[in-house]
Amino acid sequence: SFNLHPSSLSLINPESLAVLERLSGERIRHELDLIFEEENSVQMLTRISELGIFDAFDPSLPKFNDQYADLLNSEPPAEFDISVSRVMLGYLLWLMDSPLNVAAIIAKRFDFTSELRIAFLAAVQLKNDLPKLKDFKPSEWTSHLEKIPLIAVYVLWLVSSEPALKEFLVKWRHIKITITGDDLKARGIPAS
Repeated sequence: SFNLHPSSLSLINPESLAVLERLSGERIRHELDLIFEEENSVQMLTRISELGIFDAFDPSLPKFNDQYADLLNSEPPAEFDISVSRVMLGYLLWLMDSPLNVAAIIAKRFDFTSELRIAFLAAVQLKNDLPKLKDFKPSEWTSHLEKIPLIAVYVLWLVSSEPALKEFLVKWRHIKITITGDDLKARGIPAS
């Protein structure tokens, strides 16, 4: 239950927190990766936050949103035809409510892999964009979402239940144009 012995708890002090400030982003990320692989990772993150450890890394780090806690164990429906890493899902659920400028700082501080950084920043941006996308046509949604990693779209669907995100994951992303410009010319349709 992540209960620390009082003697261990006493070791979390200003001196030890100062050491944490100097840890490399890669080292911190590795430890967080291990936490996200654990069954009780949300409780672990909450406890670490309560102990003030995250403040040593970056005071702007958000607390894990309790509303997202159960989503960490979610599996995408088979119809989505995507696979999701629990570790990446954990980072996105934890950090996607960050302001975009803070998100860039967090990604740099934790030395996110390229894949994680792209998905994380895309999820933050998509969450900010979601209200203005509401009235988009399917083609406009698709044009916007096809540039975004599928895990970011999936995470936003998890937290928002936006039907267009589900439609994109299930149907729209698979629709491809089969006709070319040459086909149109052959049918007598003028250029432009």
